[in-house]
Amino acid sequence: MKQKLLTALLCIMLAAGCACGFAACDNDVGSGNGDQISTPAPDDEKPGEEEPEPDSEPHEHTYSEAWTSDGTYHWHAATCGHADEVSGKTEHDFGAWEEKFAATCTEEGLRVRVCRTCGYEESQALSALGHDIVEHAGQAATCTQAGWEAYETCSRCDYTTYAALSALGHDTVYHAGQAATCTQAGWEAYETCSRCNYTTYTAIPEAGHRLVPHAGQDPTCTQSGWAAYETCENCDYTTYQALSSLGHHYVNGACDRCGASDPSVSPEPDEQLVYRFNGSGYIVTGIGTMSDAVLTIPSIYNGHPVTEIGESAFAGITWLSDVTIPDGVTSIGTEAFNGCTGLKSVVIPDGVTSIGGSAFYGCAGLKSIDTPESVTSIGDYAFYGCAGLESIDIPEGVTSIATWAFQNCTGLKSIVIPDSVTSIGHYAFSGCTGLKSIVIPESVTRIPEDAFAGCAGLESIVVEEGNPVYHSAGNCLIETQSKTLLFGCSNSIIPDDGSVTSIGSMAFSGRSGLKEIEIPNSVTSIGERVFEGCAGLESIVVEEGNPVYHSAGNCLIETQSKTLLFGCSNSIIPDDGSVTSIGDMAFKGHSGLTSIVIPESVISIGGNAFSDCALKNVVFENPEGWRDSWGNEISSEDLADPASAAWILSGSNGINRMD
Repeated sequence: MKQKLLTALLCIMLAAGCACGFAACDNDVGSGNGDQISTPAPDDEKPGEEEPEPDSEPHEHTYSEAWTSDGTYHWHAATCGHADEVSGKTEHDFGAWEEKFAATCTEEGLRVRVCRTCGYEESQALSALGHDIVEHAGQAATCTQAGWEAYETCSRCDYTTYAALSALGHDTVYHAGQAATCTQAGWEAYETCSRCNYTTYTAIPEAGHRLVPHAGQDPTCTQSGWAAYETCENCDYTTYQALSSLGHHYVNGACDRCGASDPSVSPEPDEQLVYRFNGSGYIVTGIGTMSDAVLTIPSIYNGHPVTEIGESAFAGITWLSDVTIPDGVTSIGTEAFNGCTGLKSVVIPDGVTSIGGSAFYGCAGLKSIDTPESVTSIGDYAFYGCAGLESIDIPEGVTSIATWAFQNCTGLKSIVIPDSVTSIGHYAFSGCTGLKSIVIPESVTRIPEDAFAGCAGLESIVVEEGNPVYHSAGNCLIETQSKTLLFGCSNSIIPDDGSVTSIGSMAFSGRSGLKEIEIPNSVTSIGERVFEGCAGLESIVVEEGNPVYHSAGNCLIETQSKTLLFGCSNSIIPDDGSVTSIGDMAFKGHSGLTSIVIPESVISIGGNAFSDCALKNVVFENPEGWRDSWGNEISSEDLADPASAAWILSGSNGINRMD
């Protein structure tokens, strides 16, 4: 049944197609617009050609319903096999242009229009626009920010000629630190940039005065006095005000204030000692006719007690060997026994409260001295140069060990500092070459860097626990807060735990037994004359990574300034350009140094750089153009001669090459 229905449907569709496209025509080809058939005239015939036989049946052209088109026309093409026949041929009826793709700066666009009759689409390219250029000024790069060159952009697209300039980075300049003073702020070592305002500057606030009170001193007839005043431990600040001396007031041949004899009255003859009355007792002021080596000073004279050993009373009396000072004496004056080189023993009674400055200065034969507990004050230089003195007990009442008090006491092996002492003065034990050990009590809160300078034999430094200012480690005395190594021993090992960042001036000065030293990378500041006189020093090593210093050829070098700060007796100055100057006193006191080569890179040699050395042979790689510290030219011939050059450097106050 289905097959019959399909057959019927096909027949109906075929009949309909024939009805639409079928038209009656004969053998002639019809006109392009479907008009009447034209028959050619007889004169159209060509000789020799046979006239075609007419179709047996007339033919009607058929045309497609679909349009055929070209760029100008559209038409219905014949479907009957007569390809030349068309129907309805007309020009396109285009609508308005429509943009299909917009033109860009670099690519063409496209627009189209469509025939409203046949749908034919005509396209047309749109020219690329080209860039709409915008100029941009360049921007120079800075140390921290990138810049750019002058460039172009397009206002319509992302076109650009932008080229970045990398940031320059800082051009750093090193600046040495400046310690703060009592009244002025300082700063740590820092860097700046030569191009911008970059800096690592860190200010150190001013320290303020560290005041020490001083009792006043009433003026006497012959000496001025002073009002109570204050000084600063760290600088020269003082409120000191002098009080003028009173002058003598003579009554009955003597001054009623001090007992001095009236110069118009002749003194009593043949007195062994000379005295001066002070209103209540007598002061021994000098030697009369006394010539004994053993002296016992009387406790009573002329019915009054002897209370003082006066200023310079026995100064320079070299034949004195033993002195006994009587009970009742309360003070030993300034320079009382100065220069008594033959003095071997002194008995000081209980009751003496002060020993004046330079009282026993230069008493090289003095081997021991018993200092009573009553003494509370020992003056400057009191025992300076007492080379034979092997020990001394400082009384518990003493609060300050004065400046230079025991300097150059070369025989001194040990000393006990009592808990009452709070400060030790400058150079107090300087030059005590026999001193082996020292214990700093927790009470001591002030020790200057030079207090133990030149203590060649010092092997042990111990600070008692609980000291608020100092501690010891590796046989080094360290100021805890500032992390400064104040002084060390011949066997010191500088701590590398960060507790030491600076080494104070003269810290190892005179340590002739010091053989080697290693500077940790934490140390960024080294003071002056640190290794002066270290004649046995053979090795200086700076730990790698130190930001300020390095070592080479057993020389300590400040890297940034290219300055050789300190050397050894076996140093070889680097000739790679890392050293351009040799610092003041760099090799001072290295008695084992006999020869040295000065590289061509060195253009400056500091004052006393080679003093107290044993130089015999000095080679200047460039002996030309040197001048002394006064600007006088030094003969190149002299510097070219090794012996002459050694002589010049040994006594030089500094020379410079003037290129």
